[in-house]
Amino acid sequence: MLLLVGLLSTIPAQFIYAENVNVDVIEGVGDWVVQQETGRVFASLPIWDEVVEYDHAGKQVRRFSTSKAPYELILKHDLLIVGCRDAVALDVFDLKTNEKKGSIQVSGKGPYGLFCSQAANSYVYCLSNTGTAWWDGEVFQCDVKAMKVYRQVKTRGWGQSGALHVAMSRDGCWIVPDARGSSSPSGADLMKVNEEECTFAQVRDYHESFGKIVAGPLNRYWTLGPKLYSLDITQELRKFSGSPVAIHPTKDLAASKTDTGLALDRFSDATSIDAIKLSKPPKREKTDDRQSRFRTAFINRFDPTIAFDLKNDLVFVGEETRGSWVSLSSYSDQLKPLRMIEAPSELIAELGKEVRIPVSISNDSATTTISLAGGPDDAKLENGELRWQTSPQYVGFNDFTLELKTKEDGRVLDSARITVQVTTPKLEFGFHIKSMELSPNGKYLVVWGPAPGQEDRHPAHSGPDEVAVVDILARKIVGQKNFPQGIRFVTLSNEHVFVAPMSGSLVYRLNRSLEGDDRTFLKNQPIQLMVLGDDRLLVVGERFTSVFHTETLKTIPGPWDSQQDFANRIRLLDYGRVQLANRTIDPVSGNVVEVTSTTSLPKVGSTRNVRQNYPHFGEEIVKRWGRALNKMQLLNYLGSRIATLPGSGILSTQWPMVIVTTQTKEMSTTTTYLKFLSVVDGHVVHSATIDVSINDPRQSTPNYYGANVQLVEAGNEVICANGKELIFAAIPLNVVGEIAIPTFFPPQPIHVARAGEKLQFKLEFKGKIKGTTFSLMDENPSLSIDSHTGEVTLDTEAIWKTYTQAQSGGPSSLRFGARGTTSIPFPEFKDNTQAFQALTGKELAADQLAVQVPISVALQDEENQSDQTTFNVLVVGSRTELEKAIADKKEEQQKQLAEMREKAREAQMAAEAAQAAKEKLRPAEPGIGQRLESLENRLNRMEAALDTILRRLDKLSKQEEN
Repeated sequence: MLLLVGLLSTIPAQFIYAENVNVDVIEGVGDWVVQQETGRVFASLPIWDEVVEYDHAGKQVRRFSTSKAPYELILKHDLLIVGCRDAVALDVFDLKTNEKKGSIQVSGKGPYGLFCSQAANSYVYCLSNTGTAWWDGEVFQCDVKAMKVYRQVKTRGWGQSGALHVAMSRDGCWIVPDARGSSSPSGADLMKVNEEECTFAQVRDYHESFGKIVAGPLNRYWTLGPKLYSLDITQELRKFSGSPVAIHPTKDLAASKTDTGLALDRFSDATSIDAIKLSKPPKREKTDDRQSRFRTAFINRFDPTIAFDLKNDLVFVGEETRGSWVSLSSYSDQLKPLRMIEAPSELIAELGKEVRIPVSISNDSATTTISLAGGPDDAKLENGELRWQTSPQYVGFNDFTLELKTKEDGRVLDSARITVQVTTPKLEFGFHIKSMELSPNGKYLVVWGPAPGQEDRHPAHSGPDEVAVVDILARKIVGQKNFPQGIRFVTLSNEHVFVAPMSGSLVYRLNRSLEGDDRTFLKNQPIQLMVLGDDRLLVVGERFTSVFHTETLKTIPGPWDSQQDFANRIRLLDYGRVQLANRTIDPVSGNVVEVTSTTSLPKVGSTRNVRQNYPHFGEEIVKRWGRALNKMQLLNYLGSRIATLPGSGILSTQWPMVIVTTQTKEMSTTTTYLKFLSVVDGHVVHSATIDVSINDPRQSTPNYYGANVQLVEAGNEVICANGKELIFAAIPLNVVGEIAIPTFFPPQPIHVARAGEKLQFKLEFKGKIKGTTFSLMDENPSLSIDSHTGEVTLDTEAIWKTYTQAQSGGPSSLRFGARGTTSIPFPEFKDNTQAFQALTGKELAADQLAVQVPISVALQDEENQSDQTTFNVLVVGSRTELEKAIADKKEEQQKQLAEMREKAREAQMAAEAAQAAKEKLRPAEPGIGQRLESLENRLNRMEAALDTILRRLDKLSKQEEN
């Protein structure tokens, strides 16, 4: 039963008289809330499962029936939200129609700690304990437009993991939770909020006990009990008379609840205006045991409410059994307008764009002035706007301080801080990026990783994966697709995306929008995909290698079709080149740059191969600029360490530098840096912040992909994959253009010479010219080099003569030479011309033959920097002359073969004659034993000679067949 009493009290002499109206509710109120623009007051009545509305005179206007045990109340625009604990639900009432909109069911023990912003969205929040321990709280984000729970977030990762109350700023950017009544000290944490993503990141905390925490009206302050704190809760500004405190939005007034009644203080300096004594509210009436069911162990105290009725110029004081309205009309002469700076507390600006922030003054007056008291030097305040041009050195959080002063004496009336977070251009994804790859033309990027909710999946396990294609110039996602079966590998050409799924032995071909159903089936499951040029797709399987045309998806035959020695047929080489079977291919252009098969393109001269002294996993190391990266080690061409990198990185393809990312993590933020290191000695030539992000404490399970930072160089920018986003960082051309270039050999061009011509060419190298010397790694009479200019002279006539002699030499010199002597093959015309055309793009005449001359050279500059390289020169000569020489050699071999067969026949006949003579001898003749022993020894020698002749004949016959 309700007791409504209107009173006009006479206050003792020590107090100033004030008019007030009371309404008593002896059964007890769960919570009060005031709609300050209209003056409507609402009280929850847990015992009656109702909410009662009062007007400014304390008169009951209407009752709303609610679900079981209504307690906490909040207002979201024109909606009244009621937390019903026995029903474990939020009831929603439309205050325009005064009708119940519906209920949103939550779970656990709750709801409690209701909070919301007044931003233009439909989200309200509540806490509920969904486990058995006190720290098993969850935040339920509820959509009051769709009338459903939208997201749930565990509070276990919060500093206040057992939070019971939450205050939220009106703009929805910040919350301060506390655990009053559950822990001591209760503490308070400032947390950054993203309402759209439902993220809560702790920024700082205080380990002190406070009273009720209330957000200020202009997103500028918090009151923690009786104390006024700045928005970042780092400064206690002043202390008011009581707790809780309500700040008037337009007047220089702060009202607070004291033990004796209501205190009115000036907000500007906390000096007292009046202390109003209110009569003691009645004791709460005893109720039945039902009261205990909605009085949980998590919430066991009542918080008073102080609020303003702006329409009727009143202060409302809500206590557990009484509501009081106090008029402010008698204080109109003492209440000056509230002079406060109105500006956003925080905003995000993209690098390179101008920031323009509107700034105004509440209750503006000609007697005040506003100025910029702190911030970057190039910021300026003019025409009611804070204007500032962002630049790379300001990536991260930047604070601007504004001060409101009186013109007369310069006294500071108010100060405000605006935080501007400057970010590099970003592209957000809904999944963690596991890998990415650039198209050959550098215009598109494909990224892929575990589908949302799969972050805790171990990389060795399969599951749903997500793929997205990005237009780099437009910085937008042009296609995204989910693959429930998971993905083995993804790559892309300039027009198509190729996906190898986890299930089946096939590859899908999709367009850039990830649409289409073209596919090709394979011999077994693929393990790697690579685009060669823009018209070929290399597919590497567990027991096969195939090359497909990207448009027709038909196989392209080649030496890679052989399945012998597969493990040695695919290797990554210097400058990103790929060794595929006996071909070395530049994957960007798709051109063949070397043929390693000596059966199709014979090598004449030294076959030395300069091998760097890299570790056993050196096949994964890519060399550029005469340097290589092994994890976080920068190596020279010999594999010796030059420097240890500060983080993971890549070798730039355009400038002599290593591109590295590093991260530093603090309690609330993670800062990502982009650094450029010289490949000469590894020192840092440039460092810049490319991202400062608020840590997400929600991830309690292992995340195998969240810290997976990858880099791709695309034109004049670096693309960094960081968790669920791509960061686009511009490369400062004025800085990288000044980086010193080491002295090294780039890939050498292919030189072609005619046999008999003198070939001269200069080695291509980069770096210092003065003081650099060159040398051959192997002495060869057909080769010479100018040690100062690097000009190589090749005697092609001598080279061709060496090859001709090797082909026309007799059996004694070629077939039966010293052990270890190797022959130089004579290739078939088809194999030879195909290899020549693959390298040069030109056809070989039918009467010509091409051979390779391997050349190994070294250089050293005046600073003792050195490098080595091996390349091949093609020499073309007459096939007709060689074929005649080979025919003559075969004729000579046939002659030798006939002679050896005749000798074998004669030896066979002699052996047979010796055997016959042995049979005729009679053992009784004198001296027969000695003669018999002599014949046996002679026979053994003849048999051994015959065996040798027969083995040689057999070997010659086989070579003849080949």
